Amino acid sequence: MFDLLSGISSSLLETLPLIPAAIGFYIALRALKFPDLTVEGSFVFGAVISAYFIQNGYSPYLAIIFAIIGGIFCGLLTSLWNVWFKIPPFTSGIITTFAITSL
Repeated sequence: MFDLLSGISSSLLETLPLIPAAIGFYIALRALKFPDLTVEGSFVFGAVISAYFIQNGYSPYLAIIFAIIGGIFCGLLTSLWNVWFKIPPFTSGIITTFAITSL
């Protein structure tokens, strides 16, 4: 019985951080009708930004604010690829995700 509860709790702990990404994909695909993969890369980008600021002695709350601003920047970059350069939404999301994960 203990192994079952341990397995359930560990699987919940592994999947709970993925819920915001799933909600982001759902909103991008269903509500906005914009197939976008920027959500995948912007979470990693935000984590890197917040880790950088926390490591350099800033407040964690300030680091979260900067991580949110970084995510907003990623979304704006994807929309600029789409609007200005007429790149299809899916491809512009891939380009942005590739760019922010290769920094």
